[in-house]
Amino acid sequence: MAATTPSVLFVGDTARDKIGTRGDGSPIFVAGGGVYYGGIACSSCGMSNVSVVTKCAAKDVPLYTADFARAGVKVTYLPSVESTQCEHAFPTGNPDNRVTVAVTLADPFTEGDITSLPNCPCIMLNPLYKGACPELLLPLLKKKTPFLAADAQGFVRCVEDTVMVRHPWQHMEQWLPYIDLFKIDSLEGELLTGSADLPSACRLLHQAGANDILATHQDGVFLSRKDGSLFEARWGSWKLEGRTGRGDTVTAAFITALLQKGLVGQEALNFAAEICTRKMQKAGPFWG
Repeated sequence: MAATTPSVLFVGDTARDKIGTRGDGSPIFVAGGGVYYGGIACSSCGMSNVSVVTKCAAKDVPLYTADFARAGVKVTYLPSVESTQCEHAFPTGNPDNRVTVAVTLADPFTEGDITSLPNCPCIMLNPLYKGACPELLLPLLKKKTPFLAADAQGFVRCVEDTVMVRHPWQHMEQWLPYIDLFKIDSLEGELLTGSADLPSACRLLHQAGANDILATHQDGVFLSRKDGSLFEARWGSWKLEGRTGRGDTVTAAFITALLQKGLVGQEALNFAAEICTRKMQKAGPFWG
């Protein structure tokens, strides 16, 4: 681990995303994954001492090295036989209605991986599939930080015959209280609660034990507080090619607004939505 204590530590597997093929038939891969988009966005927003702990195959490390270095993000690559390789499609044009195929998966995080992490002000847990960071590790992560954020995808995205499908999070009432900021999108909100109305879904998640919730939808993002307050910010115009990494970016920007810029409530959410809108103008992470 890096000698300097990170301000924000992103934990999760990186992705190797296939975006096409060359003329000779060989695949074209680009870097991806929540810790990639989130870590770079967090640092590009002005957060100092951003670190990532990830798992990927050794052969794929060069795919990420230059971008993380450019952003000033310190990375620890834990060994894995494979990397998580994904292919994305948006069949309906709705950015929340995404089809993801997982060709290979990185090895799951272990208890030893988590106990070796440093204590730090914030940990953002963002695995790409259920089982990449088993729920039993949440109490260990919470012992490392006063502010644990986590993305719902790591608890509901299951791989079935290589296709990533979403299933309700069993026993979520046991695990939600460990998470200080829970990131969901509109489909996950309905999946977890049965309510297609996102604010209502957030209220039901609070009843199930969730603390603060960051909830994205096609037109913007809600911040639902456990105290009952609700804020919303809208995206500006955006492009579909910039959709991948939306949730990772808005969460990273929101964390930066809270911890680095001292913003709260509506101001913090407005900052995060503006950063995410700028990111969604093109493919790739937010560079500032």
